[in-house]
Amino acid sequence: MPTRIFRQIRLFLLRWHRRLGVAVSLLLIWLALSGIALNHSFDWGLDQTTGPQILQSVYRGDSIEFTSYKAGDMWVSHNGASTLYVQGRELGYCGTPFAGAVLFAGELIAACGDTLLLITPAAELIEAIDIGYDLEAAPTGIGINTSGLWLKSDDGAYAVDLNSLTFTLSTEAVNAVDWAVPGRHGDTIHAALEKASFGKGVSLTQMLLDLHSGRFFGKLGTAGMDMVAVLLILLASSGVWVWTTKPGRFRRKHSREKY
Repeated sequence: MPTRIFRQIRLFLLRWHRRLGVAVSLLLIWLALSGIALNHSFDWGLDQTTGPQILQSVYRGDSIEFTSYKAGDMWVSHNGASTLYVQGRELGYCGTPFAGAVLFAGELIAACGDTLLLITPAAELIEAIDIGYDLEAAPTGIGINTSGLWLKSDDGAYAVDLNSLTFTLSTEAVNAVDWAVPGRHGDTIHAALEKASFGKGVSLTQMLLDLHSGRFFGKLGTAGMDMVAVLLILLASSGVWVWTTKPGRFRRKHSREKY
């Protein structure tokens, strides 16, 4: 290879070697620090420490929209999928549509799809009543008035007798039913719902590991770390080549050995 072309190639690699070094230096510092932390995660108790709440949402995905009804002094909430909560504590399965909850005769009554759940004020399930055969359509509302418990569906309002388990479709105007309406459950209940839904959260060790590997940012983060690995290979290779091809390096060594 002509000396001029050889020098141009070497100069080009040297210039880009420096640029790559600057580009990846901060990332290398992060990888070193996170690697040290991961290596001592057990000793430092990082595996028992919950990561920052601001980062927990990444693992949770889209936030859950809870629908809550106040029944007496209790909040009855639904996660929009299949779970019912009382005062932020998980009770169990509750189908959809969730039509609401009321306090009636000292018990909480929740309308979950084609099922009525009877619940104690201590948030214990008493009974699940199948109403799919009694109503032509799933309830869209639940309420109470002076005459008793009512359910509302697309075909009208039903008077409910829990003792005989009968559902009577009203053919007349229903007087002053206090239909359950969604409300705002407040920060305390919301925090309890979040904890019941997601548990304590992801440990700091897991977060560090995912940040270290790039998995925290999904496929884009993984691809980015792969690119960094390629850059490091190029950085090391170009550094070795530039060092070994420096003009006169081995000639001076041989000259010293001769004397």
